[in-house]
Amino acid sequence: RTTRPAGPPVPEAAAEPSPTPAAADLPLDGYDQLGASQIVARLDGLGPGELDAVRRYELAGRQRRTILTRIQQLSPPADA
Repeated sequence: RTTRPAGPPVPEAAAEPSPTPAAADLPLDGYDQLGASQIVARLDGLGPGELDAVRRYELAGRQRRTILTRIQQLSPPADA
């Protein structure tokens, strides 16, 4: 059995930020035509990846607090 010599830890690759999705790629049809309350009402049925796509789109665009807050409430903790 071969073992590697102990040395300094290898740094993890820095996580590159995900690109901002296009409105057409979002899980909610007609996203740009929906009001914040309409979007919030539809977030409950989305999975973690879909919520993240909506979050990234909002952060790059209108940054509506009601939508971002609801996404945060629905998203699992980062360390889970």
